[in-house]
Order: sequence, then C-alpha cells, then structure tokens
Amino acid sequence: METKPRAVQSLQAGRAIPFDDWLDGLKDTTGKGQVEARVNKLRRGLLGEYDAVGDGVLELILDNTGPGYRIYCVDDGASALLLCGGTKRTQTADILHARKLWTDYKKSE
Repeated sequence: METKPRAVQSLQAGRAIPFDDWLDGLKDTTGKGQVEARVNKLRRGLLGEYDAVGDGVLELILDNTGPGYRIYCVDDGASALLLCGGTKRTQTADILHARKLWTDYKKSE
C-alpha cells in the first residue's frame, strides 16, 4: 500500500486549540516526544495503530509509552485535523469530546 504525505493541522475551537493545549499541558517529556513523533508519522502518511470511534473520528493509539496516550483526529487521506488528545483512562470521555468537536466544526463551515 502506497502512503501519501498529509497536511496536518490542529482544530481551532473559538480561542482554544484543544490538541495543542493538551500537548502543551503534558508534563511527561518522554510521552510528549512520542506524541510529537506520532504526529510526524501521520504527516508522512502513516496512520499506525488506530481505531475508528464514530462520526469519522479516528483514535491514534500510543500504547508504547506513558498511560496509553491517544490522539483524536479526522483524516481524508490527503489531510488530517487533530481534534484533541487523552489517555486510556479518560478514553470514553475523550472520544465523546472529540466527536463533539468534529460535529461542531462541521456545523460551523
């Protein structure tokens, strides 16, 4: 399967940028580096391990470090929009939050 590089951006919701705000708040420097590496992998066109969690939202899974970090995004094969992030422990709430961010974004277009 051929991979195609993607343009990756973070969703802006009002004055907040949920993914960037979450990443900036991580105190786990190793985990933060792993999350940044995963975003760079996405830029190269590689999704890695992921699950579809509904409404077109994908959960990128990072189980190799920290508390099981998750990145929530939408991806159309040419570009990806980072919605928010979280951990395995907060997964259910994070999925609901990501889906709401995406729904709100689509309504605002």
